[in-house]
Amino acid sequence: MNARGETYGVPNDDGIPDLVAAQASNGEIGYTRNSEQSAFEGEGYIKVYESDGETVIGWFPIGDPAELGDPPPVPVK
Repeated sequence: MNARGETYGVPNDDGIPDLVAAQASNGEIGYTRNSEQSAFEGEGYIKVYESDGETVIGWFPIGDPAELGDPPPVPVK
């Protein structure tokens, strides 16, 4: 659990965590927000966060990355 009270990890017998492990298009390993992924419709990119659930480290593609084009820039830390 992070400082914001969010669970993070991989889906398991206890359910789906708030932040689900994912690899961003830039190779960074982090977490997508389950609520953002569930609410997303169509194709595009969703944010990948550090385990704090705040720091954006990359983008996770929903759909074929070759057809999506480049993801948005990652905010500067």
